[in-house]
Amino acid sequence: ALGEAARPAAHVLARDLRRAGVATLVDYDARSLRAQMKRADRSGARRVLILGDDELARGEVSVREMESGEQVAVARADVVRRLSDDEPEFVPPYRLNRAGRRVEVLD
Repeated sequence: ALGEAARPAAHVLARDLRRAGVATLVDYDARSLRAQMKRADRSGARRVLILGDDELARGEVSVREMESGEQVAVARADVVRRLSDDEPEFVPPYRLNRAGRRVEVLD
């Protein structure tokens, strides 16, 4: 999430994606977009969702494929359905610690 207004919406989106079985990480630190993208790349993420104040105002989420760099805008109402249809298997959730290393999340 980029911008304070987008942060609560990003948490709701992450919750919805997790409920649909899509493994999801959220960067809770207020980092630059570049830093967040680097962290996502190190985590092995297949795609990154970008939800900033501009996307929020348009009712969209930008979806970037990490391998190809292709980025498309998807209506917020369609994001969960589109990504859950693309997700072939459930990946156990984890988070990154401050050093960028994976740490399992235990419920």
